[in-house]
Amino acid sequence: MINQEELIKLINKEEGYEVEFKESLAGLKTEDVVAFANSISGGVILIGVKDDVDTIGRQLGTIVGCPISDNGKLSILNKAQSCRPPVNLEITAQDINGQSIYILEIPSGDFKPYCTDGGTYRIRGDGQKRSLYPNELLSLFMESERNKFIDSFKEATRELEQNLNETKTQVLRQTSSLIKELQLFDKKISEALDDIYSTADGAESNSSSVESTVSDIEDTVDEIWGILTAVAYLIPRIDSGVGNRSSTEFDPRLFLKESLSRYVKRLRRDGHFSERLIERQIKLLRRVYPEVNKHEIEQIIKEINASKLVEG
Repeated sequence: MINQEELIKLINKEEGYEVEFKESLAGLKTEDVVAFANSISGGVILIGVKDDVDTIGRQLGTIVGCPISDNGKLSILNKAQSCRPPVNLEITAQDINGQSIYILEIPSGDFKPYCTDGGTYRIRGDGQKRSLYPNELLSLFMESERNKFIDSFKEATRELEQNLNETKTQVLRQTSSLIKELQLFDKKISEALDDIYSTADGAESNSSSVESTVSDIEDTVDEIWGILTAVAYLIPRIDSGVGNRSSTEFDPRLFLKESLSRYVKRLRRDGHFSERLIERQIKLLRRVYPEVNKHEIEQIIKEINASKLVEG
């Protein structure tokens, strides 16, 4: 809103790009509003101020006053609404030296180009309004369409970013839950292995107990590999797909070599290494990682065995 000091400065200068004087409300035309809406910075129309000159011939405004009423404001709003598209403006009134005037503040429009209801395009020039040249009209159309595209693109980007963040949060939550389950199952299988090894030491008279324990441990292994399957496919997606462009690509072969190394090391440590157990692991691994063929898995095991022999 323009204060009185700024208003007096506008009145004491000649009409130009930013201000226009109208002696009465009857002098306000729809094309006056259109001209400022199409301009780069908008402008102000003062109603109740006439264009005049001082004693030395300098142009300036002279306050003549204008009746202020609700009907007058409604008439101004109707002119702004009759523009195509409608123009948003702010209407205020002030008294200066006992004279009332209307102040119409018209911002540069967001939906250029604007025209009258009769299809007339105007723009504010140096002290007057003029018709838009064809190249100017085309430029305003292109600017409007560009702004619409940018706004739509920003909105789509915001939605995409929100969806990606939600997906990332969901995947991380699922992975965290699976890792916790895996830790519980790891503890479970360790306890089961301790049971089967201790049972095996005195199993000559209780083979059925051993078989039952073996069956339990095999079921547990299947459950663990089911969890590993989910984790193995979730983790690469977190690293490479959602919000982390700089991460390295997931290599299932390196993951297999590391996990199998720990598995073989455990079997050797407990003295229960056997080809049957290794073959079982190969079958499970082929189910979890179909992209890694049997030959590659066997080669990984050979590398593991070779490293164990070197260590030995």
